[in-house]
Amino acid sequence: MYEDCNKCLRQLENDMKKYYKSFFEYDYEKIIDVCINSYEKFIIDYKDDRQAKVFRDSICYWIKTLSFFLNKDDLKKYIKILKQREFYKLNKKRKVLIKHFLKPYIYIWIIKEGNFNFVKKKSTKKKLQYYLGSQDNLITILKKIFNNYLSLNYIELVITTKCTLRCKDCANLMPKYDKPYDVDLNVMKKSIQKLLNCCNEIKMFRILGGEPFCNPNLKFILKELNSEKIKQIVIVTNGTLIPKDKELIECLKDNKVVIEISDYGEYSKKLDELIKFCENNNINFYSGSFIRLWQDYGELKKYKNDISKQFFYCSINCKSILNGKLYYCPRLAHGIDLGLIKDNKSEYIDLINNDDKLNKKLLKKYIFRNSPISACSYCKYATKNSNIIPVAEQLNRGSK
Repeated sequence: MYEDCNKCLRQLENDMKKYYKSFFEYDYEKIIDVCINSYEKFIIDYKDDRQAKVFRDSICYWIKTLSFFLNKDDLKKYIKILKQREFYKLNKKRKVLIKHFLKPYIYIWIIKEGNFNFVKKKSTKKKLQYYLGSQDNLITILKKIFNNYLSLNYIELVITTKCTLRCKDCANLMPKYDKPYDVDLNVMKKSIQKLLNCCNEIKMFRILGGEPFCNPNLKFILKELNSEKIKQIVIVTNGTLIPKDKELIECLKDNKVVIEISDYGEYSKKLDELIKFCENNNINFYSGSFIRLWQDYGELKKYKNDISKQFFYCSINCKSILNGKLYYCPRLAHGIDLGLIKDNKSEYIDLINNDDKLNKKLLKKYIFRNSPISACSYCKYATKNSNIIPVAEQLNRGSK
């Protein structure tokens, strides 16, 4: 449906790469110019209003995210550039409002996105992110503050380390597994129930691997996640497999379930077929219409980073459940699972073996954690050494 839009977004990605030096070093003025010029060209070349809206929304989001890591002086210059380039024209609904209140509009957006990078302390930042969640209504905010209401924005469940691709820079380290495996079904069921016992709601529960459709037990996992506490279930797939199991297909039709299809170009060999499959079966899905610029996490080895600064700016909010344990991020989970990072019991929550009261106590501490984890020393993300890298570049079989 949005082939032209996705084609132009892929071209835009290539055009922007030259202006990114690293995670903190990028020419935001040139990137803004490239984005706005691309949009102006797009609406001339393509007349489809739906595609124009998707393209516009994608570049608007990207332009605004440029503000996250700017210091005070650069942020002022950034807002000045937005005024000069008439950025407000991209938002048809609020064009007049944004034109006159651009600065508060950007600040409000930053706060709603929950970055709070203008706050000096990580602990303060974490509390603001939790208690002023952009998805929460006033009642939920009050319940979190006064009623010990535990609301989780995002949880990942790793169901397999098997994958149909071998991405060289896989953030979850899948190519390093000599013997990929499906996580034990009973362990996953117990993990889900223990987590649900100690929290009040989970806004998004993501299922991933590896490639989730490699695990034949996916249908049973979806049934286990059938809880009012879980608001949305997202299955992340690379567009190489089509579900065949009739029982699984019925589970995928649930309105809470969304299939997120990664568009890796030639490597996502069944992308179009999977999209048609979803459309024909009335399955919610999302694919392709966003800007992809992969950051380099680096090899799994020790780096000499300022890990306090790195931990403060790290935007990876992927609390990952693997083999019954809840880890702060996927790199820690898979690093320990592979035996490449030392197993430190104080850095994860043993969901299955803890009682519910202890799990809830530890989970709240996890949300507000202020100190770096050991995996930070094995990662380049959120440092000046984190460069833009090719998306889904493939390794040869046998290499790591």
